[in-house]
Amino acid sequence: MLALRSRPPGFSAPGYKVWRGSAAVARSTGPGLAWCSGLPGPMAPATKRGMNENPRRTGHHAQLRRLDRVWVDDPVFFITTCVLGRKPLLTSGGAHAILREVWETGGRLHGWQVGSYVIMPDHVHLFCAPNRDAASLSVFVGGWKEWSSKFMRRRLGVMDFQWQPEFFDHVLRPESSYAEKWDYVRNNPVRAGLVDDADAWHYAGHVHFR
Repeated sequence: MLALRSRPPGFSAPGYKVWRGSAAVARSTGPGLAWCSGLPGPMAPATKRGMNENPRRTGHHAQLRRLDRVWVDDPVFFITTCVLGRKPLLTSGGAHAILREVWETGGRLHGWQVGSYVIMPDHVHLFCAPNRDAASLSVFVGGWKEWSSKFMRRRLGVMDFQWQPEFFDHVLRPESSYAEKWDYVRNNPVRAGLVDDADAWHYAGHVHFR
């Protein structure tokens, strides 16, 4: 069970995401936006691979600093990202192997662990969680998207492969059950009419945790 805690004394950094409700948040993995970590502490600033933290101190951020902040200890994020143009390029053994490779590498390079995932023809759903010294979520996602794109082109000859620049993330709140969420997500291929049974879908599994 994930535990909520209130803002610690003196915490007022403007770049942290305040999670409210259950709406997914669209983020970009483009340069300059790595500060959208959603987490306090060592996750920010993220300066790896030339991505610099530079949040603008707007009136909106000033207002957020006056609000109570709540975040989740040991959070699990649910991520969705799509192929540019929604091209159905992901459901092959080669693409599956590439994605698993870059997710495993991301754990070593950026401090993020990947749990269960489902690869659909034109998009990916996955659960992930940061270590205490992890890079920002945007750095992690941007890194595996960059290298999977290169490997798709070099190894599989899919020369027009490219991810959409943005991705959607949702942090599981304490009342959310990871198992229940995963049970729903793993049945996406069934709802899409691709298989009759989720267990028959070859492009799903887990990497670091279930």
